[in-house]
Amino acid sequence: MSKIVGLLCHNLMYNYFMINKTHHELLIAYYKDRLSKLPNGTFGTRAGNSVMYIHHDPNMWECDKTKRIEYKGQFLRSKNELIICKTLENRGYEFKSEIEVKCGSFNQFYPDVTFFVPELDIPICIESDGAMDRDGYYEKSESRKKRYLNSGFAEIRDVIFIRIMDPYSFDNSLLDALIDASIIANIRNIDLGFTD
Repeated sequence: MSKIVGLLCHNLMYNYFMINKTHHELLIAYYKDRLSKLPNGTFGTRAGNSVMYIHHDPNMWECDKTKRIEYKGQFLRSKNELIICKTLENRGYEFKSEIEVKCGSFNQFYPDVTFFVPELDIPICIESDGAMDRDGYYEKSESRKKRYLNSGFAEIRDVIFIRIMDPYSFDNSLLDALIDASIIANIRNIDLGFTD
């Protein structure tokens, strides 16, 4: 009887390992297919184990115009811009995305979102920096901010910079506070007689 039990166990173990091998092969095929759709993904082995490599390419996340978010006739590049637009809309402000803002004859900017405050008859720009945890993006953001300031824009009063360190959360209360601070700065500017 032990010979029969041994044969049954052998067949069960063989079938179990064949199913696991087939399952593993299907997983590998699935991952290879998924990685082939990524611009910088490869599949290989390391220490005898199957591994996936996703190489960082700074241009990998450049916005494709066909993948933009459309909201109220505006084309947005990120969920953060969408949140900004919805916040502005809830506050009753008109907004535009990526409009050209000229300062002098040489400097032009395309702020993520620009909104108009009718009571003060002024536009205010918002730049959403949503990947501040990445060094390359941080440096690019700081360079853009410096260009704004060197062109005569005042931070908070003329342009709001939203800095987001955590890509999974957006602080609406911070945005509301910055909008309020911008409006107050513009009211004070008018009160002091520094209108353009």
